[in-house]
Amino acid sequence: MKTFLKRVLESEKVSAANKIPCKNFRDHSLEGAKEVAKKVSDEGILILEIIS
Repeated sequence: MKTFLKRVLESEKVSAANKIPCKNFRDHSLEGAKEVAKKVSDEGILILEIIS
């Protein structure tokens, strides 16, 4: 996980951010991904199971 987060933080472009491999390419945000990666790297992540 740490290796993946480091790769995101060091990235300069979003791979596959074009309409051929991804029809939702306009929603890709490198800045947003870096913000999330930094937050998870700094604070960790908590996954809660929702029981209905």
